Amino acid sequence: MVAPIPKGLLIHSVTYEEMTKSEWGDSFAAPVTIENVRIEPKNTLSRNGTGSTITSDTLLFWDSVHSTPCAFVEDSEVTFNGRRMIVVSVQEFYDESKLHHKEVRLA
Repeated sequence: MVAPIPKGLLIHSVTYEEMTKSEWGDSFAAPVTIENVRIEPKNTLSRNGTGSTITSDTLLFWDSVHSTPCAFVEDSEVTFNGRRMIVVSVQEFYDESKLHHKEVRLA
């Protein structure tokens, strides 16, 4: 078994609003707080002929032992330090037998 992500590295909390889709349209579930995660923000400045654009490619690290349980659904919203971001993708990483952590890409 691989050791969990050290709790001392999981210094952040976020608010998560899960996207639910139905025949009447998309909506968000009530917000919940996810604790003991790590946010690694990454912003990239791109320039082209029409101006400049800042692209966000932030990673959220969720640990299966220390973090608040959460499924993370694409197109859901995560708020960190007042900044709302969309869940773009979720990757699950396993040790020999069970889920170790998730890396959630936010934009």
